[in-house]
Amino acid sequence: MSNANLLGSLVKAARERAGLTQLALASVTGYSEAWVQKIEAGTRVPGVKVLAALASALELSPWETQYLHRLGGRAMVDTATLPTNVEVYLASLMPHAAAWITPGWTIVGSNEKFQQYFPGVWMAPNFIHWHYHSVRSRNVIPNWEQSSQWCIGRLKWSLAASPDHPDLKRIVNSLMPITVFQEQWKQPIPTDPETRPWVLNDVDGTVRTLDMRAWHTPQSSGSLLLGVGLS
Repeated sequence: MSNANLLGSLVKAARERAGLTQLALASVTGYSEAWVQKIEAGTRVPGVKVLAALASALELSPWETQYLHRLGGRAMVDTATLPTNVEVYLASLMPHAAAWITPGWTIVGSNEKFQQYFPGVWMAPNFIHWHYHSVRSRNVIPNWEQSSQWCIGRLKWSLAASPDHPDLKRIVNSLMPITVFQEQWKQPIPTDPETRPWVLNDVDGTVRTLDMRAWHTPQSSGSLLLGVGLS
C-alpha cells in the first residue's frame, strides 16, 4: 500500500473518529468535499497547508500529526554513516538499557542492561524479530500485545519516512502471518509508541516498567533505542 493510500486511510479513520462527514471536514478546513474524497481515496497527496488544516480539524495528537506529515512528505532512505565509538557511548548510558539499531532494526551494539532486559536478543539480532519470533519474548514481556502496538507504531513511522526501504518491507512481510501483528497493522491510525510503556520481567524476579524510545539524528545511520525505568 502506498503512502498516499495510507494517508487516505488515516484521514478517513480520524474523520470518523471525530464524527465528521466529508462535507463537514471540507467546510472546517476550507477545502472542497471533492478534495477530501480524493485524499481519502489516495488519489491526491495534499500539500503542507492542507495537511496542517486536516491535523487541526481532526484534532490529531502531536504524534499523529507528525505521522500524517510523514505520509505526505518525500523522506529519503537514510544513507548516513554509523557513529564512532557506539559501544563506549552505549556503556556510558548505564544503568539505562540502550542499543544502537540500523534503519531496519538490526542491533549493532547494546549495553549490559539492554542484554539483561531482553535476553537472547543478540541471537536474533533484530529487535523486531526478537519481539515476535523469540520463544522468550512473551515470558519476558507481560504486556506483549501493548509492546506490539509500540513496535507497529515505530515500523509505520519508519516506513512513512522510507517507504521503499528493503529491510523494513522484508520485516513487515515476514510478520504478516502472525495474527496479532496482522490485526494491529490493519489499524489506519497507528498507536503513539510513547503511550505504550514496556513491562518486563527482570531476571531477579522484579517487574520493571520502561519508557522505550528511539532517537534519531540525520547525521547518523540508524537510531538510539533507549529504555528508561519508570518503576
